[in-house]
Amino acid sequence: MADDLEKEESDTLRVEGEPKSSARILAAIKKAERAMNAWQALCDRIDEIYSAEGREETEWRDPDYDLFWASMEVMKPAVYARPPQPVVSPQFKDRRPLPNVTAELLERSIASAFDRGGIDEAMYCARDDLLLYGRGQMWVTLEDGDDGRRLCFDHVDRKDFLHPPARKWSEVPWVARRAWLTRSEARKRFHSHSRDAYMNATVSSGEGTEKEHKGKIAVWEVW
Repeated sequence: MADDLEKEESDTLRVEGEPKSSARILAAIKKAERAMNAWQALCDRIDEIYSAEGREETEWRDPDYDLFWASMEVMKPAVYARPPQPVVSPQFKDRRPLPNVTAELLERSIASAFDRGGIDEAMYCARDDLLLYGRGQMWVTLEDGDDGRRLCFDHVDRKDFLHPPARKWSEVPWVARRAWLTRSEARKRFHSHSRDAYMNATVSSGEGTEKEHKGKIAVWEVW
């Protein structure tokens, strides 16, 4: 059934007659993963070379690698070196107090959100991914905490972000982000909506590229 749904052309990920079915979403995710396989393999090779995995330091005698590493270190601070400083101003430069005060309040609110949301660490990680692989991805969420609601800025690993092939960003129909949850985290997140359905999810064995996710459940969030 998943193969049939994958071949269907549709403007929606919903399955007609089954509004709660995830079959078409899962088929679309698998198709997008296959489309990115070649790029992911290239990125894996870059990781292997750049990290010098499995080699002794004394074995390195590669001027091309030295140039690559040095170029990366030079470009890192040029691409991103410190948290952004928000600037908000009225569209029209008059002296009306309401737009000016509103702009100042918004600017202070954004600066506070950046500080509380951890944007600096996420930006450093996205910067390094951008330079190494050609793309760095972040994900913004609104979360409730002990001190009220706040924006959270998360760096998303390249293998945990998906979208179908498209010519340009405005033509991308959907995006998805994968989160790795323990069973207790999954229960807290889904039990009130789907009861014990989360218990049927596949638990990662921790083999291959998923070694750091052993015992966790992969959950895709699709927009």
